[in-house]
Amino acid sequence: MHITIRTTNAATQTMQEVELDLGEALALEQAPAITHVAAPRSVAQPTPAARFVGLGHDYQPADKTATAPYVLDTSTGLIWARTLAQGGAAKRLDHAAAIEAVKDLGEGWRLPTRAELLTLVDDTRHEPAIDVAAFPDTQSGWYWTSTPAAWNPSADAWVVVFDYGSAHTLNRSYDAFVRAVRSASPAGQ
Repeated sequence: MHITIRTTNAATQTMQEVELDLGEALALEQAPAITHVAAPRSVAQPTPAARFVGLGHDYQPADKTATAPYVLDTSTGLIWARTLAQGGAAKRLDHAAAIEAVKDLGEGWRLPTRAELLTLVDDTRHEPAIDVAAFPDTQSGWYWTSTPAAWNPSADAWVVVFDYGSAHTLNRSYDAFVRAVRSASPAGQ
């Protein structure tokens, strides 16, 4: 494989193209005068694998992530309910009602921990700070976690705020949205 390198002579301000094999090009990159060696445009660049994969009701990959009821996060191995736990309604619940709403989804579903829910935060987005293609009904607001606040565990729990992707504590009597999670190996699957 050959690489074409464009060089500019600083004294004469002329550009010259030099063709080198890959080994020579990589050796040149270590030289102090070389600031950048790039792959030629004809070389296919690898594309990253999709982080979120839609799953059907049988927990098998779905044809379209956009209509799948569940989403597998390939970076964490967790399965997320694609829509909010309250049947997709943008409805806030207190912490006790959130736990019950998640149980209604069936065996294995639960509130995520603070650390788990924070993995969905997309720092390149805001209002909401999440991949909206994978999670289209996400509201900019507080989302319950199962993580209790260390200083008052019976009264407060952590929430992730998807306006900007931060985490705070909230009294369990207040209302927040619910996103359910489960492990990637559902029982019996």
